[in-house]
Amino acid sequence: PYPGASGSYLNRYWNINSSGITDFTCNVQFDYVPDDVTGIESELYCYRVFPTTNQFNPANSATLQLTADGLTFFGTFTGKEQPNSTKTLTLSHIFIQGLYDSGGIMRQAYGESGPYFDAGIADEITIELRDSENYNTVVQSFNNVLLDVYGSASVDLQTELTGNYYITVKHRNSIETVSASPVSFNSSSIAFSLNLPEMVYGGNLLQTPDGEYVIFGGDIDQDGLVDTGDMTPLDNDSNDFASGYLSTDVNGDGLVDTGDMTIVDNNGTNFISSVTP
Repeated sequence: PYPGASGSYLNRYWNINSSGITDFTCNVQFDYVPDDVTGIESELYCYRVFPTTNQFNPANSATLQLTADGLTFFGTFTGKEQPNSTKTLTLSHIFIQGLYDSGGIMRQAYGESGPYFDAGIADEITIELRDSENYNTVVQSFNNVLLDVYGSASVDLQTELTGNYYITVKHRNSIETVSASPVSFNSSSIAFSLNLPEMVYGGNLLQTPDGEYVIFGGDIDQDGLVDTGDMTPLDNDSNDFASGYLSTDVNGDGLVDTGDMTIVDNNGTNFISSVTP
C-alpha cells in the first residue's frame, strides 16, 4: 500500500509521470483485483496522494476500477477511504450565468430526457483550495460537487487542514472564479459566499437584472477565455442539432442552439476571461 495507509485502502498505488506534454486535461482509469482490498471496498475513493492530496470518484466495485476525471497534472494515485472529518466548507451564492433564472434560483441542467440530476440539484462544480503564496499550487480539490438550485454546495475537509487558502470554483462551461483573498480554514466550519464582486478576485462577476451576481458562462473549452475557441465547438454541435448534457449547452436546456450562442457572443465581445492571483 501507499505509505501511511490505514482503515480501508488498496494494497496498490500508481505513479504516473508526463513528458513532452503541457496544458492537457485527461481522465484516467486504474484497475485493481479483489485481493488488493483491505477493509471495506465500498468505502474506497480514488485519491491522488502526491504531489497534492485530491479526492476523485468512488471505487467501482462492479468493474474493480478507480477513476479520476479532469486531470491537468499527474502524480501518485491509490484507493483509500475518506478521512474522518469534522470540518465543513459551505459555499453560497454560486450562481451559474447560463442556469440562473431569477430570485436567487437556478434552473436544473437538462440532459436529453429532462433534468440531469435529482430534484433540487442544478449542476456539478469543482472546488479547489489553492496555496495562499503560490496560486498555481492546488492543495486539495473536490470534483463532481453537487450545486443546488439555490447556489449552495458543501464539502467535508480533513481535520488537519488549517491555514489560509484561495477558494476556486470551476464549472464545465463557466469562467474559473476565485475568492478575493485567502480564506482561513482554522475553524471547524468555513462559510464563503460569492454574493458580491468584492468577494471575488478582480470583482469578476456579472450582475443580473434582479441584482444578483453570477459566474460568467461560455468558457466551453476551459482555457480561461470566452472567445472563438468556445464558439467553434458550439457552432459544430448546433449544426448537428446536438442535445443532452453537453458542455456546449451553456444555458443548460438540453439543446445546443442560439440560446447558448448569445451568452458566448456577449461574453466574447466583452473579452471576458478568468482573473486569478
